[in-house]
Amino acid sequence: MGMYDEILVPCPKCGELYPAQSKSGPCELQTFELGEAPEGAIVDVNRHAPFGCERCGTIFEVAFDPLRTIEVPYRPRRNQLFDGEDGYQVGTPQTEGIEN
Repeated sequence: MGMYDEILVPCPKCGELYPAQSKSGPCELQTFELGEAPEGAIVDVNRHAPFGCERCGTIFEVAFDPLRTIEVPYRPRRNQLFDGEDGYQVGTPQTEGIEN
């Protein structure tokens, strides 16, 4: 397991803190508030964005200049597949019919 730091990112709608991982900066398993994180760590705060608030369901990411969180439209991550019926679902890339 690699080293990283956590940056507590507040949901723009309800304020619930989301622990975003950053693999830039000191990477000493430290936890920082969004406004207090070292500049080197903040560069990588959107590494796994968009974030999903567990309290209210808002999808968001960190915006810069000025530093803040913003709500964003839902967009699937690379590891999500569209199944055509129920929308996007987390899964592994489809390999059916692909020869190795």
